[in-house]
Amino acid sequence: MLDSLKTELKKRPDYFFLQREIINHYINASNIPEAKKEIEFAKTRFKDNQDYVIYFKLNEVYLCLITGDMENADKKLSYYEKNISYAKLPITAIHIHFFRGVIASSNGTQNSAKDEFEKSIQIINTNKLEKKYFLNSFNFYANSLIRIGNYEKALGILFEILEVKEFKVRFPVYNSIGVCYYNLKQFDKAEYYYQLSVQNSDDANKAQLSCNLALLLIEQKKSKEAEKYINRLDFKKLTSIDSSFVFNVLSEIEKRNKNYSKAIDHINTVIRIDERLDNKASLGSDYLSIGSLYKETGNLKQADFYFNKSYQLLNQFEDKNSKKLLLENLIGLELLKNNNPNGTRYFGEFLRISDSINSEAIQKSTNALNLKFETSKKESQIKTQQLQIEKQKNNTNMALMGIALMSLLSVGGYAWIRARQKQKQHLMEKQIEEFEYDISKLELSNINNQLNPHEIAGILQRVGLEIYSESSEAYQTMTKLHRIIRPSLTTTLTENFQLQLEQIENLLSFEQSKINIPFDYSIQNQIQNTEIAVPKLLLVNLVNNAINHGIRKNQPHGGNITVNVKEDSDYHYFTVEDTGKGRDISQPLQKGLGLSSYEKLFFVLNKKNTLKASLEIIDKIPQTGTIIKVKIPKNYQYTIN
Repeated sequence: MLDSLKTELKKRPDYFFLQREIINHYINASNIPEAKKEIEFAKTRFKDNQDYVIYFKLNEVYLCLITGDMENADKKLSYYEKNISYAKLPITAIHIHFFRGVIASSNGTQNSAKDEFEKSIQIINTNKLEKKYFLNSFNFYANSLIRIGNYEKALGILFEILEVKEFKVRFPVYNSIGVCYYNLKQFDKAEYYYQLSVQNSDDANKAQLSCNLALLLIEQKKSKEAEKYINRLDFKKLTSIDSSFVFNVLSEIEKRNKNYSKAIDHINTVIRIDERLDNKASLGSDYLSIGSLYKETGNLKQADFYFNKSYQLLNQFEDKNSKKLLLENLIGLELLKNNNPNGTRYFGEFLRISDSINSEAIQKSTNALNLKFETSKKESQIKTQQLQIEKQKNNTNMALMGIALMSLLSVGGYAWIRARQKQKQHLMEKQIEEFEYDISKLELSNINNQLNPHEIAGILQRVGLEIYSESSEAYQTMTKLHRIIRPSLTTTLTENFQLQLEQIENLLSFEQSKINIPFDYSIQNQIQNTEIAVPKLLLVNLVNNAINHGIRKNQPHGGNITVNVKEDSDYHYFTVEDTGKGRDISQPLQKGLGLSSYEKLFFVLNKKNTLKASLEIIDKIPQTGTIIKVKIPKNYQYTIN
């Protein structure tokens, strides 16, 4: 193939794509010296075309990247990037953004890497270039999404790559799909794609792919099967990077078997390799791993030493999840050492990074939920109206028109031609029911996820700052905080009403003692059965709304908060009233994330309940506070089955 390319290039010396294929051939064969020579020839041969010259110079950057020479890659790219304004071919800009993304990824700045790969993809799509020529850009983009936790979007791109018939080397994509499913907790699918990646891999990549599969098997408590995959490898042929992966897995296997001394030996091997490679991003995780092992064995001195080394390195990178795990270990270690000031300092940092992670997740969930909520609301209204038309109209033509419209609004439509009117109506009702059921399931799941961290994150953020600066009272504060949040740390949509009464008593007492604004409160409960189920964190959200938007904004006067709960034969009524500043009624109505979540919850569940739940916000006139009323029917069903 190479000879035929060179022969053809002699006939057509100005044919850029032939020259590019020759260089790619040497690069793919890892023949770096010949690749460098061919690049020099190409720069001379195409010296009159600035675009082509820039492209071949960018290949020099790529050679630096694949040989691990990141410093020179960055320098060369920075120099060549200045010439991008002279480039006329989109391919030049595509490669500049692509290489910039690779460098950003190697430096640990994953969001920047994602942005660069995204720009590369946008240029490809804008210019309607064939995807098969730029699969690396799509693959790297998908992997950058994986690194920042956007697994669903990454999966979509990876499956798009597999649809390209010309794409032959599929095992890296299988592996990336496995990573996505693993993180989405779909372990059967993850195992399937990991196995595909191992089966289709070449020898150079088999070790790393086998390690990924082994880690999944360990997670599923299949350590013996995992060990078999690792033992099939030829350890003498492993590269340094492969060895780092393999000994990490072996350490994890020994850790699961509680053979801590062997696990420590394996991680020490990993550390020696990564120190030799100067792989600081990996070393941060290595030190965390060995510190955790020493902590398990009770060697707190060594644990402290490695945790602090990990802390110094992880501060340089964007890996928030690893940093969070490290801080959890540091907090536990400082408590074991009775070092309360350090423990509270780490706790404050832990809360801030947890809140940052939660905020990103909430924002992503909220944006998706808002879109789905509005879409489902509109479509549900349209379909309901259409059904009413069908029921009210006896005219055959009108009925057929209604059904035709319904077929346009739903996937697949209805088999209404030449069918009896009764059958048509039955099909419509069934289709609407299925549509609303699917939407409702999705909405309930999203709302439940949204309610979990929202108010907890807000409370933690405030307390974290206080713990950081007032360590003498830190553990009293932590105890109060624990009482507030612990009952709601579940996966269920509802919780016991009695627990919520205790939560708001703790919350109001806690806030009263901590904020420098005077306020009084009272809780009046007239419901006899306190074992009823109510939506998770409902009263905490209502009370917290009164504190934040009523009392805190009414400095220095403060005010009163009254919680009133009562019932009649059909409903339970929950009312929270404050005498704070009140909202500016001239401004558009705005609701916090918590309150809007309950409105959406009731919208979804009301479709399955005869009596309806509601949430109402009343502004006092003049602006002397706010009243929030929630009405929930007795025997209200919180499922859609």
